[in-house]
Amino acid sequence: MPVKQDLPLLLVVDDDSFFLKQVAFTAQSIYRVIQASTLGEIGNLHFSNLHTLILDLNIPNGNAVEFMLSFPDIAHRVNLIIISGLDTKTVNLCAAIAENTQFKSVHSIKKPFNVSALRDLLERLACFKDISPRSSAVAAQEKRTTAAEVRTALANKEFVTYFQPQICSKEGRFSGAEALIRWRHPAKGILQPSLFIELLESQELALPFTLYVAEDAVRRFQSIEPELRRGAKLSINVPHAALEEPRFTEQICEILDRHSFHPSDLVIEITERGVRGNSCADISSVAMMRIKGIEISIDDFGTGNSGFERLKTLAVDEIKIDKMFIGDICESRTSQLLVQSIMQMAKTLDIRVVIEGIETEDSLRWLREQGNFIAQGYYFSKPVSCSALIEFLQKLNQNSISPCNNIFGESCAIDTYPISVGR
Repeated sequence: MPVKQDLPLLLVVDDDSFFLKQVAFTAQSIYRVIQASTLGEIGNLHFSNLHTLILDLNIPNGNAVEFMLSFPDIAHRVNLIIISGLDTKTVNLCAAIAENTQFKSVHSIKKPFNVSALRDLLERLACFKDISPRSSAVAAQEKRTTAAEVRTALANKEFVTYFQPQICSKEGRFSGAEALIRWRHPAKGILQPSLFIELLESQELALPFTLYVAEDAVRRFQSIEPELRRGAKLSINVPHAALEEPRFTEQICEILDRHSFHPSDLVIEITERGVRGNSCADISSVAMMRIKGIEISIDDFGTGNSGFERLKTLAVDEIKIDKMFIGDICESRTSQLLVQSIMQMAKTLDIRVVIEGIETEDSLRWLREQGNFIAQGYYFSKPVSCSALIEFLQKLNQNSISPCNNIFGESCAIDTYPISVGR
């Protein structure tokens, strides 16, 4: 049993005394709990060690939205759980605001709530040591990551490729993996891509970083026994600035040739904001890749302003439905209708659908009722090293795991980021 002082700090803000007692009882062995019934009561508290915040949106004599926005300096290391009896649309809107404030993770629970579900969520958040609070000085240092550091990291090969498997919803077989990145900084430890992604999207660094990741991801993926990855595709994110480079397609093909990797097994993911307008350079790169047999995917479909234009202009092979539509898919009629519409449209256009952010069995069950797709999310697996991916595939092939179970035995609801187009 850990010493109480060693437990992570949980702040609960709600005017319902019964709810406060329930949370205190539920979390007593997991967290040190501080309670407040009004925002005024926490005015003098210091949040430097705060791990998780439970916030009622409809707090009397206070503005919950303004309170969330007051966290910019420490939000990146605080998990937020929004709890409310308000309608789903309002809760989702506030959750979006919280995500823009860049909380470490954002979750919502509807009142009246399920005690077991809340405890499961609190246990999940508490078990991840990498989201424990760090000193303000370290956080500030991380924010000062420079282009020079990124260039040095590329030269020293400090970036490491992880893979998140994708599973065919109909057959339960391995159909591919998305390559994701981790920066093992020699002085600052593991850095989240949110701290350096803007640098990587710059004109100066986008191409060398994308080529670095493509080389590393292709090499590692190709090292997997052919029988384990038969028919599977490797997905890599590419930023706009890299697409603009005249030799981009040629350089990608050189990487594929070096590793005897078939072009049709590579999927280039482009976010909706990854192609600007009708940029000739962007469209030319996409056209050249398609000629070579490389497949094109629109990432985060439905979150930007030009998804349908991209479908028409780029003649894509795949669209990825963003996780923002999936988190509440069992409760939100709006999310359900949007996902149904996208899936039906994709079926009509003969475009493959990948659905990201699947974390629960209920979500997977509802989605399966809508048709066939490629599933990706922590319900199956968190992003893992190449060796761990091989272990996953071996167990999947041996039928020692169900294709609908996470072999790691837990739902790993922490933030992940794509290789080069960051969130």
